[in-house]
Amino acid sequence: GSGEVIWEGSGTEEDPYLVPDADHLDDIRNKSMSACYKQTAHINLSKFAGNGNYWQPIAWGTDYGSAFCGKYDGNGYRIVGFWVEQDFDRSGLFGCLEGAEISNLVIDQAIIRGGSLSGIFAGLAKANSVIRNCYAFRSTVQGDKVCGGIVGLLKGATVLNCRVDQSDVSGNSEIGGIVGECSDEGYDSVVDNCYVNHSMVNGSESVGAIAGWVTGHTLVSNSFACGDMKVKNSASGVLVGEDSHGSITNCYY
Repeated sequence: GSGEVIWEGSGTEEDPYLVPDADHLDDIRNKSMSACYKQTAHINLSKFAGNGNYWQPIAWGTDYGSAFCGKYDGNGYRIVGFWVEQDFDRSGLFGCLEGAEISNLVIDQAIIRGGSLSGIFAGLAKANSVIRNCYAFRSTVQGDKVCGGIVGLLKGATVLNCRVDQSDVSGNSEIGGIVGECSDEGYDSVVDNCYVNHSMVNGSESVGAIAGWVTGHTLVSNSFACGDMKVKNSASGVLVGEDSHGSITNCYY
């Protein structure tokens, strides 16, 4: 019909599908969950910012078969101004990443209000997924448990070279400025070279400026929080709220 999105590219790494606007970004859910995508301009998602019209996370479905397992390269561009407003788990720009890669993307002025597993870029990242060179700015995450500025639950996945600035992350437990909870599943989880600046992280237990709860084969390294940070009700450490068996190296506040 008239609303059909015309795609350029073929979805391979060499010739990714090109994402120039909000209609293309929203159509990824219909196009392919396993293809490669590349953003080619700043994208304003304000038509998904309230008045009953909210952003539905890409691949948030209840079964893992609906996870995004492709690659999304923001190419240094921004996505601005979307709201997620739902009671479901796995809220964010993407819901569930499984063996996926999200890179080189700025998200500005996003509001994520979800259940558990809420993050600005993704609710859940698992199966060796990688989120790298991503930047959340002036954004808000509000959820129940396992909420993070970049991703809610990191389960055998990696967050690398990411930053969260002037943002708020809040919930009940396992709340972190970068990731709510890190655990291993088939792969180690890694948070490396990340920082949180001028942000507020707020919860009732397991709250940390970088990660709320770290367990299993997990490495959090070279990460720091700075500026006017407010971390409320931290269970133990300011940077990592609760650490059982994880490895924390070269992190400072």
